[in-house]
Amino acid sequence: MQLFTIQNHYPYISTEALLIPAFSNLWNRDKTKDKSVATKELAYVYFMSDYKSIYNNYPSDMKEEAVVKDLFAGKYSADKLVYEAIDKYQDLQDTFATRFLKSARGAAEKTMNYFDNIDYTEKDKKDNLVYKVKEVTQALKDCGSIIEALDKLVERSNKEQGLKESKQRGGGTGGFFEDK
Repeated sequence: MQLFTIQNHYPYISTEALLIPAFSNLWNRDKTKDKSVATKELAYVYFMSDYKSIYNNYPSDMKEEAVVKDLFAGKYSADKLVYEAIDKYQDLQDTFATRFLKSARGAAEKTMNYFDNIDYTEKDKKDNLVYKVKEVTQALKDCGSIIEALDKLVERSNKEQGLKESKQRGGGTGGFFEDK
């Protein structure tokens, strides 16, 4: 679903999005002349929800802070209407592969946290080492296959969403006369 269209370097909410109450509620409550508050809130919804969001590379516990900092100069607290719009946006874009990908990314983050918190000197109640070097290095060897599996899930998810993988550098699109 396309939440925004860009015209003259400015984002405008798409007509189809305004037909959905969760998004039109945000739009209609904004009484500013240029709808700048609603535009930022809808951008927040997009950046927090969309799988193609540039903020998806942030760990989940840092993502919201980064979006708020960039959109609202660090001063914003989402309310019930914004969270309803986020839920609706996620529902509209979710497929089996995207739900599975979200779960897999969560598990991968937990694995990263595991590696971040390894202390080879930590001992249990019986004075045995909690982390054994051999077990940790074996787990590290398996990480490459985890990343490959995540890449395949991303590819599958993109196919289900009708996204094409860009052949252009930087994710750009070709010109009018270029093969696509």
